[in-house]
Amino acid sequence: MYEGNEFMKFLEKKLLGCPLYGYLTAVLLYALQNLLYEQIRMYQERVGVVWHTTKIPLLDDLIPLQPEFWIIIYLFSHIFWIIGPVAASKVDKAHYRDFIAGVVIAELIGAAIFVLYPTGMNRAAEGLLNNNPGFFNGILQWTYAADGLTYGTNLLPSFHCLISTSYFLVVYKRPEVSRGYRMFAGIFCILIFISTVTTKQHFVIDIPAGIALSVFGHALATRFHLGNLGRRRGAEG
Repeated sequence: MYEGNEFMKFLEKKLLGCPLYGYLTAVLLYALQNLLYEQIRMYQERVGVVWHTTKIPLLDDLIPLQPEFWIIIYLFSHIFWIIGPVAASKVDKAHYRDFIAGVVIAELIGAAIFVLYPTGMNRAAEGLLNNNPGFFNGILQWTYAADGLTYGTNLLPSFHCLISTSYFLVVYKRPEVSRGYRMFAGIFCILIFISTVTTKQHFVIDIPAGIALSVFGHALATRFHLGNLGRRRGAEG
């Protein structure tokens, strides 16, 4: 018990104004996100799956490919996913634990959807793969190559939208976090949503699916304080 208390005291020490447990949470959540995504993709390749499309031509064909600026936003989302849990660690601990529970719930449900209803995009058929010159197009083609190349998979729900929304919800209307960061998180979330379709990494319907799942996980965890169940039981005992 003593060692546990000492460890918690250590994690509560501040680094750049944020407790160390915020940095630890950022690393663990980022690792979980990547582990889920990659393990599911490996499973799909191993067993072979029937891919479904979420494309709505009347909507998706109206959006042109725009790698300029948007591919940078799309990739910088990963930095947001690292700093998000750190910045959010300034909120009270009970809310923070519920936030973690909400994110994990949403991601596990999203992973189950990937398995039960695998979705994909044939980038070759969509005319997205090319050797055209240009800095932004080069980054876009590199992103495609790192993400399945010809076939983009696991589109619905968009984890880009799910994770980003979760990292905004945890700080939304929280006075412990600066107004400037809350505004940044909200605006950057919207930019990430747009980037998923302007880089053709997702179809339009994948965006609200990711947002809705994030909101559901957050609402469920905060309503029933799922991140604090163990602590409540310990206090009652």
